[in-house]
Amino acid sequence: KITMISAYDVVRAVIQCLSTDSHTESDYVLTGPESLSMYDVANTLSSKLGIKISYQDMLPEKLYEIMIGDEKPEWLAIAMKEIVEKDRADGSNVSSNSFQSLLNSTPMTLEQFTEKSIAQWK
Repeated sequence: KITMISAYDVVRAVIQCLSTDSHTESDYVLTGPESLSMYDVANTLSSKLGIKISYQDMLPEKLYEIMIGDEKPEWLAIAMKEIVEKDRADGSNVSSNSFQSLLNSTPMTLEQFTEKSIAQWK
């Protein structure tokens, strides 16, 4: 499971950091509000979009092969392979309150993100 953060929330955090000098030399780990498996993501998207979306677990090596076969940049295929390997080894369920501290608000849930984005996807 991972704590995904929406692109909207990342942009909000970046704007906050760039709009004041108090964030210079600071590092932030931005995470979403909920720990989700890729099966959870597929189920939420299926429900909101009204179509069946399935997640198929894949070995890291197979993912790499598919990405290279689809002519994705090798650096991206390697990075994705490493992410999957790390997740399989020890999970990547990192969570932080950086977003809350920066913006005094909670990041969007996957359901909220989907509802906000759905018009662009159809």
